[in-house]
Amino acid sequence: MQFSKVVFYSKDSAGLSQFLNEIFDTDIEYIDEVINHQCEFIKFEIRHTLININNNAAPHEQKLKFTVSGPGEMAAIKQKIEFFCYRQNMNISDLIIDQSLNHLLIRDPDGREWDFSDINQI
Repeated sequence: MQFSKVVFYSKDSAGLSQFLNEIFDTDIEYIDEVINHQCEFIKFEIRHTLININNNAAPHEQKLKFTVSGPGEMAAIKQKIEFFCYRQNMNISDLIIDQSLNHLLIRDPDGREWDFSDINQI
């Protein structure tokens, strides 16, 4: 068995698409109203919606957890977030909730939390 994809319903599908592309270096495919993002380990599907229908949980109640291979990969993710904020003319504190050398907790444009931890520090 293999995990195939994560489906997001988003009020800001363009913003979420840019976020995913910057953070995960994805290949993007547009099919009708759906935006597909493919990276080496997972596929994300974004569907635009005007209401919140994410399993009855508000986006800010949703958290995705990832492990990274070490401080170098963590630093690369932090740099990607800084670049995303620069390109979107955003303050980095709008996205970063908590950070340390081995941990990073950020919020996407819909309010979902993305939790990155160094696998060697778990």
